[in-house]
Amino acid sequence: MATSDTYAKTSAEFKTSAEFKTSAESETHIDPNADIDASADLDAAIPVACSLTSAGLAVQAQRWFRLAARALSQRATTPDGLRLTFRTGPDVEAELRELAAIENECCSWARWIVTATEQRVIVDVRSAGDGVAALHGMFAGAPGDVP
Repeated sequence: MATSDTYAKTSAEFKTSAEFKTSAESETHIDPNADIDASADLDAAIPVACSLTSAGLAVQAQRWFRLAARALSQRATTPDGLRLTFRTGPDVEAELRELAAIENECCSWARWIVTATEQRVIVDVRSAGDGVAALHGMFAGAPGDVP
């Protein structure tokens, strides 16, 4: 997921999806620093860009969209990025780990960290500089959206 246009398109898809117009479960407290690798070196000078081809980017965005439609329960912005909380279910953790691995490789401007418990799977995404604004625009309008 690379450019602002891609983020805007993904956000628009979420806003118009009937699946996201239903009520969603959400938590009352979010600790934006929990389970985040504080040692990750994020450089604000790294451009917000993706190394995936247009076709690869479309496939990746579609995978995120389908998984979010099925299992995303909360989206919250954090000071340095985004926290996505997913309900557990068949293959949710495995799919999130695959998606995060691709994101970490193709988009060096952000760190995608997956943490799982029996009740949920959390994806913390961190960046610096312009990357934070790009992350804040991702998944806007999704279930449990907490700005």
